[in-house]
Amino acid sequence: MSAISQAVGVEGPRGRIPVRWDGKTAATRFGQMAFFLEFLRCTGLYA
Repeated sequence: MSAISQAVGVEGPRGRIPVRWDGKTAATRFGQMAFFLEFLRCTGLYA
């Protein structure tokens, strides 16, 4: 698997959140939290 060199941005309730893949660890503290925040914003579940 090739490394991702750039940060991916997701839209959160207070603006853009940069997300960077860490290929050295199996799991991170916040895992998929940024993507979940974007889901809440897009669906209108978080107002």
